[in-house]
Amino acid sequence: MFRKLFLLSLLLTTLVSAVAVDETQPVELTMKAMRPRRIATPVSLVEAATQTVAFAPAMPVGSEPPNVVFAASPEPTAIRLPIIEYHYSYFSMGKGVSMKPEWFDDQLRWLSENNFTTLTAEQLATFVEGTFAPPQRSVVLTFDVGGSKFDDYENVIIPALRQYGFHAIFFVLASRTLDECDGENACWPRLAEWQKEGVISVGSHSWSHIDYTTMSPEQIAMDAGRSKKLIEKKIGQPALGICYPFDSPNPAAFSILETLGYKFAVGGHTRHDRSVALGDPEPYNLPRYYPYSGDDFYPIIGVTGGLTFEEMVLGAIK
Repeated sequence: MFRKLFLLSLLLTTLVSAVAVDETQPVELTMKAMRPRRIATPVSLVEAATQTVAFAPAMPVGSEPPNVVFAASPEPTAIRLPIIEYHYSYFSMGKGVSMKPEWFDDQLRWLSENNFTTLTAEQLATFVEGTFAPPQRSVVLTFDVGGSKFDDYENVIIPALRQYGFHAIFFVLASRTLDECDGENACWPRLAEWQKEGVISVGSHSWSHIDYTTMSPEQIAMDAGRSKKLIEKKIGQPALGICYPFDSPNPAAFSILETLGYKFAVGGHTRHDRSVALGDPEPYNLPRYYPYSGDDFYPIIGVTGGLTFEEMVLGAIK
């Protein structure tokens, strides 16, 4: 009996040893997180003035995508950042949706004094792809450039960007941009000069400025493709991004824009969380923050439910 028990014990020990994990060797686990796309109903600037900004919790440590290039910086790198939407240094679309030159300068000066980095279109594209992580205090400055009032860019906005060492993305209406500069209308020579200088990246604001939610896929492809082709011919650099007319994304456009070679597309209040994430799952539905206020409540920003510009930006990077 004792011999049988001994042999049974020996057999069990052998079986356990055969299936045990060698804890001295590394075990590689692969897990792919699937994040659902969130498509919200587009909101106009005026409608957004009555809504509040939502700040999502930061991504957990270690959740960054693989093969990320981290910026050389003593501070933490960004996992969320805001894209800010400007038009002119003097702008008004109703109560709570206004900008004045002094407010514009206040905002850029605060960003500069608090050591914020401004991204180029290429850097934003790689951030959205998940392959580049800039310093935590990073923002993207964007301007929806109409055909007129171009003197404001030349006399106020570009000098301010130079003064603070900032970069901005100019989304231009290709059909309304002239070959010769007249001081009033957007023109290719000046845009090409500023891009070569390194103060701006040029992207598309469409060809015709027709709401993409009212267009067929074929019309979207024609409009966005025509704009991209002309921009690249005139500027000599790829147009990586597009800004939807009226801040209104059309889900039918997402795959079309990708096929055309755009790396990202921006709107307005496209979703609940207004920040853009490292490796964002919605590269063609990126939201932007509105920096607008009103005479009766400045410096409170009209879309934040009571936050100043500073509080809005700091909340957006957390």
